[in-house]
Amino acid sequence: MSAKPLATFPVAVMMSRKLIRRTGWSLPSWDAIGVVSGEQFAGQPRSRELVHEADDVQHFLFRGLEIQLFRDVAEAYWYNLTAERPSLFVICLKDDDEELAPHMVSPDSEAAQAAVETGGAAFAVAIPPDIYTEIERVVLEHYRPEPPRKRKQHDGHKEEDS
Repeated sequence: MSAKPLATFPVAVMMSRKLIRRTGWSLPSWDAIGVVSGEQFAGQPRSRELVHEADDVQHFLFRGLEIQLFRDVAEAYWYNLTAERPSLFVICLKDDDEELAPHMVSPDSEAAQAAVETGGAAFAVAIPPDIYTEIERVVLEHYRPEPPRKRKQHDGHKEEDS
């Protein structure tokens, strides 16, 4: 990625943690509910706050995250915005307590895939309208799709040299 982002947005991530219980054991199952953007999240340290609990489900708000948009990833943003369901990807890693926690939020599906391939987790959530507009601006200013190329057709009857 480029050294300097074109735009940065402070965000918080809402995640749910459901405890799946079986005879003799239990296992947490995490899911991202959504991303909230706004200046009220700027400059906050990384933190996790329990905001709701019912039965075996807890909802946590993770603060201290940001979305960074880079020029050299504009093509990936374009593919995301033109997909059936444009998404932000909440990329999670295990924290010091071995609990899953958001590490990064990005509109780059390739970053999400790389995290999953290296043992992390990634969740797709809806893009807040203000963030969508900024991603779109970056794409329009910094990416031009290449026109489709015609493929050469081969007749399948090559003459072989003797």
